[in-house]
Amino acid sequence: MNSRKKGFTLIELIAVLVILAILALIVTPLVMNIIRKAKVSADRRSVDAYGRSVELAIATHLLDTGAFPTDLKNLNVEYTGKVVVCNVMQMKENGGIYLSECSVGTKAVKDSSTEDGYYHYGTRDITNEEFVDMYGLALKNASVAYFNTNGNPVEDYTTLTIDYKGKPVACEVTVNYDGTIYMTKCKVNNVDVTSDTEDGYYHYGEITFRPYNIGDQVSYNNVDYYVIKDTDSNVTLLKAEPLTVAEVNQYGAGHVNRYTSSSVGTAYNNNGYGGMAYYSSETCVKVNGSWVSTGCTTNYAQSEVKYAVDAWKTAQAPQALDARLITYEELTTDLGCSSSSCTNSSNSWLYNSNYYYWTMSPDNNSASNVWIVGSGGSLFIYTVNCDYVVRPVITINKSALES
Repeated sequence: MNSRKKGFTLIELIAVLVILAILALIVTPLVMNIIRKAKVSADRRSVDAYGRSVELAIATHLLDTGAFPTDLKNLNVEYTGKVVVCNVMQMKENGGIYLSECSVGTKAVKDSSTEDGYYHYGTRDITNEEFVDMYGLALKNASVAYFNTNGNPVEDYTTLTIDYKGKPVACEVTVNYDGTIYMTKCKVNNVDVTSDTEDGYYHYGEITFRPYNIGDQVSYNNVDYYVIKDTDSNVTLLKAEPLTVAEVNQYGAGHVNRYTSSSVGTAYNNNGYGGMAYYSSETCVKVNGSWVSTGCTTNYAQSEVKYAVDAWKTAQAPQALDARLITYEELTTDLGCSSSSCTNSSNSWLYNSNYYYWTMSPDNNSASNVWIVGSGGSLFIYTVNCDYVVRPVITINKSALES
């Protein structure tokens, strides 16, 4: 019996094709939608990964600096995924990080899961201390920017444009010469916030104090001085003018009422300056018109001059670290004077034709002589009985000098 294979008829093939076409019309949109959603989901995961990286960068910044950043766009964000750009990056009052107007490549990516369309990260509350830090850094940035633009610190910091978004912060603010900031007595929403720093101030910006040259003239507490030594944080100054007659009488009074050679009880008028003896011994006095020098000392710590200088410092240089007289070693080692004269140096401000003045350096060969700076710049030794004038030397922290 002959057998014959039976194939599909044309009608059957057409029916199959129609069914496949119908299935394609149904399935293809579903598959494409799945692919689209997968791509959108991948883009959202990229934004999310970027947001977590921003959150980590903020935490790192906080650990490194002790404060939150004021500009999130300048953070060092370690992120290695697809390129993500968010035009809006904000930190809110509660510490949350908000990202918006984000794109991955050239494709905009929105977060439809939030009411405001922002991506939200890090929702812990910021402490009042952190608000002060955020405000301080924002204020410092604005102050330094003003200094860099104008070459001088802002006179009224409240006129600055401060990029700060947080609870209201109010502090007593000091703007330093280089634009850096000190803040104290801070309040956040009228709640006191106290700094735990040693001096009680919040400090913003590393202060690099300006260098001084020997002979630079500076003013402190409305008094002029010349620089005789400069270090990283301190400067040593010689008073430009000696103590006046009135100052010697004021600051020397009440100790031992015999601090001049010419008129016991009042300073000798040395061309308007107060002349006073250096001595400190009871027997180093004038008896019947003649000096009795037995027991005179050249030890500055026991001298009448030190008493007057200390009293002057308390009244006129309260922030100085110390007050004293210049030394022979400073004159000859640091300030360019020879062993006997300052006239061969460029430091003419070291002497004046109207007066001689004391140093605090004794003559090692005599029990009653100290070194003197003469009116013509000469250096010589003379008895502690004489009524030379007093030019105090102070050492002061630059932050006090330049505030």
